[in-house]
Amino acid sequence: MSANAVPRTDAELRLAAVDVAFEFKMFLQAWRRLDVSPQSLGHNNSAVELPLAISFNASGTSIATTRGGPTSSFHNIEGVLVHFRNLIEFFFTGKAERRGLVLAHHYTGDAPRKIPAWAKEYEQRCNELLSHLTYRRSSHYRQNNEHHWPDITEKCHLMDRTIADFLNSLPPEKRAWFIGSDRSD
Repeated sequence: MSANAVPRTDAELRLAAVDVAFEFKMFLQAWRRLDVSPQSLGHNNSAVELPLAISFNASGTSIATTRGGPTSSFHNIEGVLVHFRNLIEFFFTGKAERRGLVLAHHYTGDAPRKIPAWAKEYEQRCNELLSHLTYRRSSHYRQNNEHHWPDITEKCHLMDRTIADFLNSLPPEKRAWFIGSDRSD
């Protein structure tokens, strides 16, 4: 099977379900640990007070580290957003085949879901503010003070509901691939 082919067998889908379940679990765990105070909602700001230091090991090779100073709560929001972005792609990618991606409709047999406007916006923001180093990050988002995620808890509730709806739509034997055969839901 080519890298771009849609998985066609239950064996392939079952194997990929392990990775999908990992994304579900990591997203849910990160979301539940999220500090939702305004200063922690992910400013993607390179000016954050985490000093970057360059040191040299015994062989003279430079090593970049952060040292001293305060720790950043920004990693909390980034942990949520990394998995959130992957789940947007999983649930809302419209094409039947796309770069070998594992997609929700492979499991349900339904037509791909229509991507809601909020998901398109969040996918773009995640790509430009988190997944890729873009000029737009600094020239648009930070300069216009739009590098925050103030509605992330609302969007996390929507994603949580999407995960639950997906799992509930599966027949019990497929649902067990994601939540384990020792549990019943």
